[in-house]
Amino acid sequence: MSTFFLAAGIVLVVAAVKASLPSAKASKPCPLGYKAFCTFTPVSGLILLWFAVCLFIERGRMTHAVPNAAANAWLAALTVLFFAGIVFFTVKYAAARKNKKSS
Repeated sequence: MSTFFLAAGIVLVVAAVKASLPSAKASKPCPLGYKAFCTFTPVSGLILLWFAVCLFIERGRMTHAVPNAAANAWLAALTVLFFAGIVFFTVKYAAARKNKKSS
């Protein structure tokens, strides 16, 4: 099972990197200002990386490389950072759209 978590985590990291790469086929620019493979790049990358890190931490807990208390603390801290990042980029994106409409 720990090998599955490792493989799934690596796939999620690769997907996060692929989502943020520039793509000429994109229909519109992402909130970062360039045409990316995924037009919702900052948030989609955060979501994928969050899941990958959770899998890596759970793998460490399963193999006893990370104590349960430390794993719980890391998961709690990463969850707070994850939601803070989502809120930050959502507010920034909404403000940019509002400014674009008023221009």
